[in-house]
Amino acid sequence: MHMLFLQSGELRLQICELLLNIGQFGLALLLQRAFSPTVSIIFRKLYHRQNP
Repeated sequence: MHMLFLQSGELRLQICELLLNIGQFGLALLLQRAFSPTVSIIFRKLYHRQNP
């Protein structure tokens, strides 16, 4: 996947959600570290909602 394709924060969030939904928590956590702080904050909220 070309990195320019990942410029949209909304798209990156959807990718993280997809990884979470298929159980790829480790991969999703690695991926979110490369994203903006805002996306990372939203990601953590999603992650903790699915993993209480």
